[in-house]
Amino acid sequence: MKPRGFSLIELTVAMGISVVAIAAVMMVLTSAATMSGNAEQRADGDQAARYAAEGLLRSIREAGLGASGGIMVGSGAGAASRINAVFGRDGTGWGSSDELWVVSPDKNTFGETCVDSGAATTITTAAASGPITVGCITGFKAGQMLLASDMTSAALLTNVSMAGQVIDYAESGTSGFADSTAGYKQSDWVFGASVWHYFVALDGQNRPALYRSAATLGAGAGGVPFVDSGTPVLVASGIEDLQLAYGLDAAGSNDPANYVFQNGLNASYTPGLRSVRLSLVSVTGKTIRNFQVKTSSDRDLRPLDAVENHVHAPAAAVDGLRRSLYQRRVELPNMATGVL
Repeated sequence: MKPRGFSLIELTVAMGISVVAIAAVMMVLTSAATMSGNAEQRADGDQAARYAAEGLLRSIREAGLGASGGIMVGSGAGAASRINAVFGRDGTGWGSSDELWVVSPDKNTFGETCVDSGAATTITTAAASGPITVGCITGFKAGQMLLASDMTSAALLTNVSMAGQVIDYAESGTSGFADSTAGYKQSDWVFGASVWHYFVALDGQNRPALYRSAATLGAGAGGVPFVDSGTPVLVASGIEDLQLAYGLDAAGSNDPANYVFQNGLNASYTPGLRSVRLSLVSVTGKTIRNFQVKTSSDRDLRPLDAVENHVHAPAAAVDGLRRSLYQRRVELPNMATGVL
């Protein structure tokens, strides 16, 4: 008996079923790929915010060693002024983000004196102002910045030069320039210091990012006594907003519940700075997709309504990009009176 083949109708039905099955599988695979991509975008955004914030918090926490009473700064024979070890301008950065400056001790400050490179040393001869004589200069470099401190207030020494155990600096000709009104005292500390400027700017791919730049003494914008030097270093890409609030204990209660927070803090010394509240907003590099593989129109995929005092219009356009908000409050142990 001659074998019977499939009829045209049977073939058509079979092909139709196969097409529907394949289409269903493709939809499932596409949806899975979309969900995976969205999850990856969210994870990257969360990680960027966390990574950037942890670096900032570490820098803020370390700032102001020996300078709870402020840091004296000057410029050669010019007038001296006292500044905060941590301060920032409000809403002056990219997209109305904040800017931050910190004066930090070098990482080797607590090394073994006269043994480890960059370890702190002490002043051996009291002086009202001018060049200072120290125990040793191991690891210090000509041209760097140093902090001299009586562990209550400090003086920022710039463009230092060394001869034997004597350290000269750009501000040594400024009358009364020292780490305290009583001048430099025997056993006051001297250690390396750096000034860092954190800000948001667009990177090479036209995405907002957090940058850090070394800074040196100079007439900056808005009364800032520092200007950036060298090429800024990328801290983290995809950082859309940096907002900071500064907690002041003006009454000296030493009770964190009584701190009064304000947005922005001038460089000029403000007594009672005890805490900083940090808010970082990261944004995904690609739009979040829906199940039709189109940019999602979810109303939450737009700039955040408000972060600290940075407020977007309630009707800010949906752009399909997801934001992650990372907030932390950090206490400033070096700003507490009497902390060594």
